[in-house]
Amino acid sequence: MTCKIVIINPGIFRPGDAITGKIICIFEREERIRGIKCQFRGREKVHWNERRGKHTTHYHGQTDFVVANTDFMDEGTMRPGKYEYNFSYVLPPSDIPSSYQHQFGSITYFLHAYVDRPFAFDYKDDVALHVVSPIINHPTHQMRAVSLEVNKEVGTCCWPKEPSTMELRLERDNYVLGDVIYFKAIIRNTSDSEINSIAVQLSTTVQLTAYSPSTRHKTERILLAVAEGSGVAPGSTKIHKFSLKIPETAVITNFTRCTLFKQWCSLRVQALYPLFHSNMVAEVTIKLGDTIVRTEQIEHAVNSPSNSFVPVAEAPPVVYPPVPPSAPLANDRLAFIDDNNGTAEGPPPSYDDVVKGSY
Repeated sequence: MTCKIVIINPGIFRPGDAITGKIICIFEREERIRGIKCQFRGREKVHWNERRGKHTTHYHGQTDFVVANTDFMDEGTMRPGKYEYNFSYVLPPSDIPSSYQHQFGSITYFLHAYVDRPFAFDYKDDVALHVVSPIINHPTHQMRAVSLEVNKEVGTCCWPKEPSTMELRLERDNYVLGDVIYFKAIIRNTSDSEINSIAVQLSTTVQLTAYSPSTRHKTERILLAVAEGSGVAPGSTKIHKFSLKIPETAVITNFTRCTLFKQWCSLRVQALYPLFHSNMVAEVTIKLGDTIVRTEQIEHAVNSPSNSFVPVAEAPPVVYPPVPPSAPLANDRLAFIDDNNGTAEGPPPSYDDVVKGSY
């Protein structure tokens, strides 16, 4: 007996796509079953070990953000033959994560079909699916300017000075791969120490979260671009203008609906003081996407009739011939299945034809 999943439209799936296929079950003898089922799952999981002394702790977590079940057959007896069951799962038009693989976790989509057998191992098959969900940013007119000011006291407890300040000004908070970030860093150095230089870093951070046996985070920072500015003399103010290009090859992942994965992009500017002083740091978070959506695309997604995973299953097909349990299994043409409507094509062969192998 076999149970196999066949995807009719294999490849990369995107939001709004339909995943269509069929479950093929072949029974070589009459068999009692509890059902024929198919499960569609979107699953995130993390796992890693941390060692402290002689003790090792295994942190892990797993969540299903997509759960869709289809029952093709209820409990009953299956006669020998080939059975095909069509299915279609429609992805929502937006707000789904992408497939993702990491050293300490993954985000996967998969189909799991099985024949539920009482008091025996199930017949089953699994197929992994690859989903790419772009991160779509808002239109330009919905973006906003960003301004952030930080200060730092550089002096002694006996002779305090007015704090030095650094202000960042970005023209917007929303970017896509390949964009150039134009911004200003206005630095006012009121201390007696010279600021040696200005260091700029654009990076993305991926955070993994495990909830068992306790909440634990693991982060990975990826540097995308860097820039440098000249120093600022004591008691002076300088305006630095920067242009930082976001690499088109940067890898960003859509983690929408995920609870174990998170990603953000940050612009970090440091005013570097001499070694015996701590640096003055300003950091802003920006939104980084694959593309900018137009207004009509947003309206279409909002007004879409479905924003959930919709399983669609067809009625059980007609299966030929009614072979007795003692008869050998005929070839693949036992089932006359029309993929369009699930009805039989032409008359079934006779029992004698099947036994003699003339069909």
